Amino acid sequence: MTAEKMTGCVNGKQKAVKNRPSKKSKVNNDGFRICVGNLNKTKTYQEVNVSLEKYFMSQSLLFQDIQLAQSRKHAFLDLATEMDLTKALALNGEILLDKPMKITKVKITSEDKAKVNARSLDKKVNGKRKAETVIEDSPSKKAKRINDGFCLFVGNLNSSKNSEELKESLEKYLMSQNLLFKDIRLDQSRKHAFVDLLSEMDLTKALTSNGEVLLDKPMKIAKAKIKSAEKVKVKSPELKKQARDARCLFVKNLPYNATKEDILKVFHKAIAIRFPGGTEGPTQGIAFLEFKNTSIARKVQKQKQGVTIRKRVLILNCVGEKGACRVTKADVENKRKKDKKALQSSQNIEAGKKEAKEESCEKPEKAKVLSKTLIVMGLAEKTSPEMLKSVFEGAVNARVTVNKKDVSKRFGFVNFGSDESCKAAKEAMEDCELDGCKVTIAYAYPKGKKSRRA
Repeated sequence: MTAEKMTGCVNGKQKAVKNRPSKKSKVNNDGFRICVGNLNKTKTYQEVNVSLEKYFMSQSLLFQDIQLAQSRKHAFLDLATEMDLTKALALNGEILLDKPMKITKVKITSEDKAKVNARSLDKKVNGKRKAETVIEDSPSKKAKRINDGFCLFVGNLNSSKNSEELKESLEKYLMSQNLLFKDIRLDQSRKHAFVDLLSEMDLTKALTSNGEVLLDKPMKIAKAKIKSAEKVKVKSPELKKQARDARCLFVKNLPYNATKEDILKVFHKAIAIRFPGGTEGPTQGIAFLEFKNTSIARKVQKQKQGVTIRKRVLILNCVGEKGACRVTKADVENKRKKDKKALQSSQNIEAGKKEAKEESCEKPEKAKVLSKTLIVMGLAEKTSPEMLKSVFEGAVNARVTVNKKDVSKRFGFVNFGSDESCKAAKEAMEDCELDGCKVTIAYAYPKGKKSRRA
């Protein structure tokens, strides 16, 4: 009898030991399980298991079980609390048995299996098992309550701190206020976080802490807005496109040889530049500029309207406006007027007028008298006589006026064989560009002949 009792006691202890993993597995469903990878598989099963156990005990971590895989490459640890889980994740990359560990949180995919196991255990044993099933079921119930709106928004966090410091400080603060929470989700910017509370009472109590100081900054605490699944489904690609178009500007009359760097120098607040057809440059003279929000896009449109890039005046429109993708005659006329004001410098015009007076006569009395010579003002310094002659159809010869240092004065003369060809060339080349510069064309007359510039 004593032997049977002893064996019964031993069996009882063994059953208790065997049953513990089931309890731990229930705790795992709360999310307190980690995977430790990149273990040294050259060691024996016992060596790896003992090393893991000693290491995590040295870090003051409470764990319930270590499940080492047969390959000895990775293991699963069932931790006791969320605080232990946070501390364990911070040990990622630490050396164990001459190899750096890879520690990650295990994602629990199926909760239904755990519920079925819990029900079968309830039928076998009463008492503690039932109490544990309540613990197991509570996370799912809490998750439902969180979906009902027990989610807290904590803003104005100190983003100069790292993610670990912020999360740990926030966790300690909530615990000091006796608030029960399930999870803390910190944003990538580290400026705000979301806390999943367990009950409406915790939410009400947390809202009273608005303005409290955490890490030298007052917190902004408010109830998080829960988006319903129906509203999320309503969002379509068309709505996303409309939102993106609202913060974009359509740019016309870009130089074909302009680069993204040239555009960003002028529009430094742009976060993205797109060219039609997926090209790397404005091959069609147009581009789309995307900004952070709509207000910035509107301000840039007002401030940068009429700005020049490589001596080309730009036209800015909001995407979606009428005429945004179509160049009208009014746009062309406005562009020409702005080009004249921007490109005709006072010095070049004055110099051209003086030289023209020397080679021209007084104003004619009769408007019928024409000329065989044109004066072209506003030339680029690199424009040569040969280039000037080739541009004008029917030209006999051309010359560019230079100073004593043989540098162009940025105006020249073109001679034609007849008055008619001169007049036709002037009308054809009105408001044109030579070597990227807007030029002004007029009739030139020799001295001593009374005539008028047409």
